Amino acid sequence: MALHATRPALDLQRSFLLLLVAASCAAVGAGLAFVGVRLGALGPLFVIGLPAAGILAALSFDRPLIGIAAIVISFPFGTIAIPTGSVTLQAVEVAVVLVTVVVALHRLARGTTMLPWTSHLWWYLALIGWTLIALPSAIDQALALKQIAQLVGGLLLATSLVAACRDMSDVRRLMTLFLAVAAGIAIVALLNGQQLDAGFGGSYVSGRAKGTFDQPNQLGSFSAVAALVGTGLILGARRWGERMLIIGCLIVVAGAMLLSLSRGAWIGAAGAALFLALALREYRRLILAVSIPLLVLGAMAGAIAPSNPQVVVVTQRVESLTVLSPYDNRPAIWAEAFREIRADPWTGQGPGSFPVASARASSEATTSSAQHAHNMWLTWAAESGLPGALILTGFIAALAVAGAQAARAATDARDRALVIGLCAGLIVIAGQGTVDYTLRNAVVFFSVWTVVGGLLASWRILTSRAPTSSVTAP
Repeated sequence: MALHATRPALDLQRSFLLLLVAASCAAVGAGLAFVGVRLGALGPLFVIGLPAAGILAALSFDRPLIGIAAIVISFPFGTIAIPTGSVTLQAVEVAVVLVTVVVALHRLARGTTMLPWTSHLWWYLALIGWTLIALPSAIDQALALKQIAQLVGGLLLATSLVAACRDMSDVRRLMTLFLAVAAGIAIVALLNGQQLDAGFGGSYVSGRAKGTFDQPNQLGSFSAVAALVGTGLILGARRWGERMLIIGCLIVVAGAMLLSLSRGAWIGAAGAALFLALALREYRRLILAVSIPLLVLGAMAGAIAPSNPQVVVVTQRVESLTVLSPYDNRPAIWAEAFREIRADPWTGQGPGSFPVASARASSEATTSSAQHAHNMWLTWAAESGLPGALILTGFIAALAVAGAQAARAATDARDRALVIGLCAGLIVIAGQGTVDYTLRNAVVFFSVWTVVGGLLASWRILTSRAPTSSVTAP
């Protein structure tokens, strides 16, 4: 009787709780709508984004890899500016900060350190430290602080990724998602492509594909990195269905890289492909089996439609790899970089300050409005001094050591192929960095750090596996 007597009370409590939840949701919705109306064009983003961020935070707290995946998914619209008080951040930067906080809280709740660390990151930490030393010499403090904040964001993304990946399957899933997102960006770039028009023997081309990026070289850089990582995924795939899906994405991404007509990206991709063929001896036949038909198809397409504008322009662009157009002022830009280095060889002109320094009246590169020195090392030496460029070189060498150690520790050939693919993706940036510098773009920068994080996560997973040994009973 007592049990039956309490049922109405329990039903009343449930009804009250449901009404309370409904009222709370209505109040939150009204508050979001109230604020959203006053934000104007950003209103819909706020109304949808804030609840979505809360749901994502809850999911990421339980499974940090979901948060990292959300960062990768944000790449197509990662450069959208989001006002956050006195500082305007881009969407991908906001995503990195939020996910890092959630991952750190997740690890603290489990009684571990906020974020994991690997010895290779000491070089990068030294690089951030040196940019702080160079900060007082910056011509433009706002640009300097922005670059330092971006560098810190890369560190946060890499350590969060290392924390989120528990095994090589997690690394493989994340890199597959990265390739799929790159394929989506490539499709948009290809569909929105314009009529190509070449001049000066292909050394100058208008109408190049750029997709969601600011300029074509950034699309080429992003696509080339994804293509080489995708090649490692193909060679390391565990199922044929998975391999066919990756091949489809890779073809689209390679098409975007080709039609970006970025000669720097082509140079980086060629060097990375050579490294891939030399490092993966057991897959050389497979690499040849895939590459030769692609080359034959490309040659056939050129033979069938030799007058096609795209075919003509691409052919001219390849032939112009050693030619500078009158619009390409690289010699003057390089001379400007050396002038800035001589002016202050220790701390340079300040982090991110090359665009301002090159536009000064005394500059030789004034007419080119150079945003960077068209060389990774010259840009860093001009902005942060020679020590900055040397520390950057040390960090690159540390990543190479991490890749070699991870590949050597891999007992599964498919894991080794994935690691080599990640290394090849980073070689693209180093190769392109000899003639260009695309890391100013936030999406390119954080895509590179996604690959760096994947490589360091692979190193941690593969080198921490305890060797199996037989134990003899006494």
